[in-house]
Amino acid sequence: MMITWHLLLTIVHLCSQEDLYFHKNLFTGTIPASLGHLTNIVYFRVDGNHLTGAIPEDIFNLTNINIFHVENNSLTGTISNRISNLVKLETLDLGFNSFSKTLPASIGTIEPLRHLAVQSNLLTGRMPALLNRHLEMLFVQGNRLSGGMREVIWSPLDTSLVHIDFSSNIFSGEVRRIRVALLSITSYHFVTSHRHITSSHHITRHHII
Repeated sequence: MMITWHLLLTIVHLCSQEDLYFHKNLFTGTIPASLGHLTNIVYFRVDGNHLTGAIPEDIFNLTNINIFHVENNSLTGTISNRISNLVKLETLDLGFNSFSKTLPASIGTIEPLRHLAVQSNLLTGRMPALLNRHLEMLFVQGNRLSGGMREVIWSPLDTSLVHIDFSSNIFSGEVRRIRVALLSITSYHFVTSHRHITSSHHITRHHII
């Protein structure tokens, strides 16, 4: 018997499951909009497949989601502003797809968000100032994001960041008082009061002033 999206979703719906683990398979096609009706879902994992197309707007009706993984597919389109509807979201991984245009500032309003990964997409434009003070891990490397770093980084007294990776973008400007456990920036024009760093450098500091 061939396992199809329709069959899997019927099983999940009938069992009132809170966890949807379809990751690391060979699923193709688009993410079904009907997933948006499974409002009990807390864990959503469809990463590591061959999925295409955009994330359906109906997905943003799943307001109980804590974990959302769609990385390592071939998804396209933009990242919707409606992603901020996922008010309980703690982990958001959209990496290694082909999402384009800008990263919506509304992501920064998701208060519980601790892990944000959008690396290796086709994102462009200015990096928004992400306001969430609970964010611990931020991965945006491998895009075409731009803007001044001081517009992006949080106040050092307010951030929970322990790791960020801004490598392989086109950021510019000056970075001051980034209090993180690990800072990895390569292929980037980076200036502080102590040093001038150009491309192909790796920086590891517990406290950079």
